[in-house]
Amino acid sequence: MVLQLIVLADIHSDLRFLPAIGEKLIAADVILIAGDITHFGGRTGARQVVEELRIYNREILAVPGNCDGVDVERFLIAEGISLQGRRVDMQDVTFGGVCHGLDCAKVVREDKSARDGYELAESLFRDARQAVLVTHQPAYGTKVDLTHGHHAGSRETRALIERLEPILAVSGHIHEAAGTDRLGKTVLVNPGPLCRGCYANVELSDDGVYVKLCRANK
Repeated sequence: MVLQLIVLADIHSDLRFLPAIGEKLIAADVILIAGDITHFGGRTGARQVVEELRIYNREILAVPGNCDGVDVERFLIAEGISLQGRRVDMQDVTFGGVCHGLDCAKVVREDKSARDGYELAESLFRDARQAVLVTHQPAYGTKVDLTHGHHAGSRETRALIERLEPILAVSGHIHEAAGTDRLGKTVLVNPGPLCRGCYANVELSDDGVYVKLCRANK
């Protein structure tokens, strides 16, 4: 099993770097987006981003972020690319996303507890051989949630990762915390904001998870 992923986050409707990474996008088996697709751009903004990405690759899976809102979430669902509360299997890998029930408060239409997030994730990954979790908020207390020397991630995301032990957990949100880390068996990746040219190239294979953090030029 070998899967090539391009991991994006925090696009904020800024598409100027896409041509520079076009060949990488074309070569990927799937593009994962860890939220903040728009900058409060609603359905129209989400459509612009997705249509531009589809020029390079139509295999896209995404969760919304705190700058996206309900209209973006509905658009992702309608287009069949939402990972929120959804499972997608590719080869021996199960992709799933959870935002609701954690702490993406601006996305959620009604309050949900952390337990809801745990139960949803466990149902998504039941019987999965290898799991990849996509959230917007990074795990608290890790290298991928540091901002100005302080940890600003989600305790719920961390607890979920520790509970599920996916092979890979993808997040964004903290722009200055681009990097990788580990929680037990799980490789953590925050690719950094695409609006600043940051992205990650990830290979999943039977031998493990290999991550290369990249930065595009305009």
